[in-house]
Amino acid sequence: MLRPDPGAPVLPPVHDLRETSAAVAAAAATATAEDDVARADLVDVEAAVRAVMWQPVYPPVEAV
Repeated sequence: MLRPDPGAPVLPPVHDLRETSAAVAAAAATATAEDDVARADLVDVEAAVRAVMWQPVYPPVEAV
């Protein structure tokens, strides 16, 4: 949600960053297709973007 208030944050809240990043990437991929510069023909752009997004999964750490 954009807020035109003076002093409003420029970036989205941290808890929305993954969703915001996915939306921006999907919009960029769609724009490349519309401009005929895309290297892949994607049927579901949002699914393709989410499929290649990094997932923050770490192996358990054991104290030694």
